[in-house]
Amino acid sequence: MPVFKVVTQNKEPYGNHNQLGKYHDKDAYDDVISYLLDSDKTTEDLVGGFGVNPYMAADQFKIIARIHHKDFGVHLRHMVLSFSKKEPIGIQQAKSIAYQIAAYYAEQYQILYAVHIDAEHLNIHFVMNTVSYRTGMKYEGKKQDYYQFIDHMKQTLSWYGLNLYVFTDQHE
Repeated sequence: MPVFKVVTQNKEPYGNHNQLGKYHDKDAYDDVISYLLDSDKTTEDLVGGFGVNPYMAADQFKIIARIHHKDFGVHLRHMVLSFSKKEPIGIQQAKSIAYQIAAYYAEQYQILYAVHIDAEHLNIHFVMNTVSYRTGMKYEGKKQDYYQFIDHMKQTLSWYGLNLYVFTDQHE
């Protein structure tokens, strides 16, 4: 059963940063996107995105935030979908799933995805700019949107015969 988790900024440091509020600092774009695109974790053909060139994503995310005077607060949203090694999903199927799931936000937000193949099981990482390239508004993260996105993922995964488990951390 695939497991979905929104990565919280104070739980998962990137690079040499071990401080709280990682997704608020000026290096968040560079650090998290570098992690997503790490050649030890993925390959170029397993990376994609909407409204963004994956290999220029950090700069393009920053430009949108600056243009709209929203280069403060939480800069990005990081999500992970993990498959167990027992699931009948191949690498190309995972890439197709990533594309379909990322498409949910494509009309409003720049979103990047990468299939990570460095672990015993496949993982798909998504990073979304929190500033809409269409409206210039910050992503509000309302519960209604979250549950609609979960429904979108469930529907997408059902086409592959999979059920989704949503990981929630009660201490966040």
